[in-house]
Amino acid sequence: MSNYNITILEEIATLSVSPRGEEKKLIKSRWNGGAPKYEIRKFSVDGTKSRREALTKSELLSLRDALNNIEL
Repeated sequence: MSNYNITILEEIATLSVSPRGEEKKLIKSRWNGGAPKYEIRKFSVDGTKSRREALTKSELLSLRDALNNIEL
């Protein structure tokens, strides 16, 4: 299994919070020292990140609002 060094540079927006406290977030990250990338990930209550995520309509609207408010 490959090892990746992922650094979270910025937590841009929380798109949703599940009843169990898991947060779906838009983040800016850097993989293995490369160029910054934008990702949507789910984080458990203890802060552990998971793989990519699908979006509900409500989360998509939250993402749209977050993107309209960031300077690229």
